[in-house]
Amino acid sequence: MSFARDAGAWRSASVRRFLLITLVVWACALSSMLLVLSQVRDALLEPLTAVVLEEIEELQGVAQSDELEVWLWFEGDLARRSLDLGDVDHDDFDTVLADYARRLQLMREGVDDEGNRRAIDARLWLIGSGALLPTVERPFEFYVELLRRELPPRWHHELSPMLRLREPLWPTAWRWSAMSPPERFAAVLAGVAQQLDPGDRCMRLGERDGEAPRWQDLKVTGSPAMRAVSLSGGALLAATTRRCWVHEMALDEAGQFLDYGIIADDTLRAVYLGERYGQGAALASLVGALVLGALLGLRLHGRVRQIEAFSDQVRRGDLSSRLPVRGAGDDIDRLCATLNAMLDQVEQQIRGVRQVSDDIAHDLRSPLTRLRNRIEHLTQAAAPRAEDVAQIAEEADQVLATFTALLRIAQLEQGGPREAFTAIDLAQICREVTDLYEPVFTDSQIQLVAALPRSASIVGHRGLWAQALTNLLENALKYASGSARVTLSMRRAGSRWHLEVRDQGPGVPEHALTKLTERFYRVEAHRGSAGTGLGLSLVAAVSGLHEAELRVANDGGLVVTVAIPAAPEGSQSPG
Repeated sequence: MSFARDAGAWRSASVRRFLLITLVVWACALSSMLLVLSQVRDALLEPLTAVVLEEIEELQGVAQSDELEVWLWFEGDLARRSLDLGDVDHDDFDTVLADYARRLQLMREGVDDEGNRRAIDARLWLIGSGALLPTVERPFEFYVELLRRELPPRWHHELSPMLRLREPLWPTAWRWSAMSPPERFAAVLAGVAQQLDPGDRCMRLGERDGEAPRWQDLKVTGSPAMRAVSLSGGALLAATTRRCWVHEMALDEAGQFLDYGIIADDTLRAVYLGERYGQGAALASLVGALVLGALLGLRLHGRVRQIEAFSDQVRRGDLSSRLPVRGAGDDIDRLCATLNAMLDQVEQQIRGVRQVSDDIAHDLRSPLTRLRNRIEHLTQAAAPRAEDVAQIAEEADQVLATFTALLRIAQLEQGGPREAFTAIDLAQICREVTDLYEPVFTDSQIQLVAALPRSASIVGHRGLWAQALTNLLENALKYASGSARVTLSMRRAGSRWHLEVRDQGPGVPEHALTKLTERFYRVEAHRGSAGTGLGLSLVAAVSGLHEAELRVANDGGLVVTVAIPAAPEGSQSPG
């Protein structure tokens, strides 16, 4: 069954863990991306926000001012409405006004623009040359400014008392001093609108419940004081759809409001697309993170399921199965390789147990049979002879020695007495063993030569290495027939001491070299000789316990080499 269809896979802790990890990584990446987008957005919008708020502040200052200089905002409108009346100047103020009124009336007959005609009528009323106040479209101060521009400055002081008498009669809605803040803003913005380029600013003045043109909110996040809108026909300066970055402010408690801002199509389009693409990227990366986490989790779950199935096969006794190693070099591959190596060792040990059983059955059958026959013969004899009893004791000792050696080897292969390891001088142990065996070699007419360093410090068990050296020398003494010399030597190579026992005998057949350390194995030519066939097996067990490497080779005789790890620097061996 596919793991993707395995319901248990989705409940696996590994799948959930990988999903959680990928979600955390996604959240961190998303936070970084949003932070970058926010910084880019702020860098684009902050200059626009500063300009708009500065201009709003200036507009507020204008609307709150009582000075006539406020109409400098209407400079363009004043220039359009001002008339070129020539030189209106006499010695008498009444004559000046009469001449000025006559020229205005003449100019009015040739004016086609209704706005300019109303402006002329307003001026005539202000100087008392009109019976009724016409409909006006500007505040009182606007027309006063026109009078001051067109009459010589030396008569302005004569004009002021007349204007103060006429101001109370001016309609309240269009007298600056009587205007409410929204009315003042309307007047100021009307003048501003005459001067602005339609592609520069956008504005909206109205009531919340009125019929003000509707602006579509673009939902671009940014400064809390600003918002992005899309406006089309109906707004003051918009003939086509534009994007604006505007500030919204309330003018009074009655619901009057002002939206004022900068037309910023390119900037807002970039910010808008950045936010939209950021949302799309966030969604796509979330889906990718979930898919990646699920795939990684399912892959790990599949490998774990393989290990579970493998363990179940081993539990049922199938030691031939092995876990696949994919070569990825990851932790699962290393775990599989370790389990395979462990199973190889277990299988080898089981084969060794079976081999021991076979060897015991084969090698101990003869001495046990002889022992039984001699005991039976002894029971039938009238008077037991001492030599028969001695032979029975010798056979029993041989069997006991064999079993003792087997138990010792088994103990060493299972870990042995590691707690008794200390720093020891292996060269000193070699000298003691050679001193003990030199007379025995001399009796056999074999020269025992020792080439040893002054000291060779290792970490290990002194008694075990003494036993191993004894077995090596006894093996050389027993099987190196015709050998004139046996050499025991040691040399340092890197981080190991190489202990070597070399004889000049006939050696062993090449096919037997790999079997010499097996229990009860003896070369066919020596199978009938005395011994248990466990000497080199014990040496191999001692070497394995000390993580040493045992090698056997033919080189002008049999050469047994043991590469033993040297003791760490600073370890002191007993003198």
